[in-house]
Amino acid sequence: MGAPDPVVLPAPSRTSPYASKPSPRVPSVRVDAPLPPSASGLTLEPPTITGAGGAELRTFEAWGLPSDGASVVVGCLSTPIPGWVEEMRQPVMARAEGWTARLAEKVSGGPVELRGEGEVRTVHRVAGEGGPRGSAKTLLTFEHVQGEARVVTCGIACAGEERARNMCEGIVRQGRGVGGGAPPPAGISLAAISWAVRHPAPAVAAGIGLAGALLVAVVLLRWRPRSRPF
Repeated sequence: MGAPDPVVLPAPSRTSPYASKPSPRVPSVRVDAPLPPSASGLTLEPPTITGAGGAELRTFEAWGLPSDGASVVVGCLSTPIPGWVEEMRQPVMARAEGWTARLAEKVSGGPVELRGEGEVRTVHRVAGEGGPRGSAKTLLTFEHVQGEARVVTCGIACAGEERARNMCEGIVRQGRGVGGGAPPPAGISLAAISWAVRHPAPAVAAGIGLAGALLVAVVLLRWRPRSRPF
């Protein structure tokens, strides 16, 4: 999702009648999905969020496409961060894909894993039943709420019968984030560590690398939606 200007799809999304335990704050970030007219809201429980590290469920919506034999789910999770440096992107995205996989489980009927490279991943049942059950995508952006910088990770997943595979891929590929903005500044401490990691002096390279690793670890430990790794 990055930090581009918000994008709204030409095709309007349909609103689910259910969003379980959302943050009381007005969501500034959501995912728009190009759903067919036959889509109808589904009542599903969102993945469990413990709230550790200040994590909040921003949005959670699900739709059934009975005539196409598939279901679609979207959800966004918001977590406070002290600032942002690009060294944080890879570990944050890795955990964000865990969130997307947990969303995909809601419309796949069991544990799944995301496979493949690129923006759109294929959804496979862990039990190995047949081929791919659908598609999923992870989005990343930022928001600033009452002076607090937060990273927002969103996922969109579509899964169902074999005949719905191409349709699911199209819905996921066209799904776009609405809202969000640029990452927050790193601040003096984060910027200093980031610069040092990129330009280490030979004598302190090992120590600076450890400091950078500890920095990322601190951010990730604060961002723990539930006890299971995510």
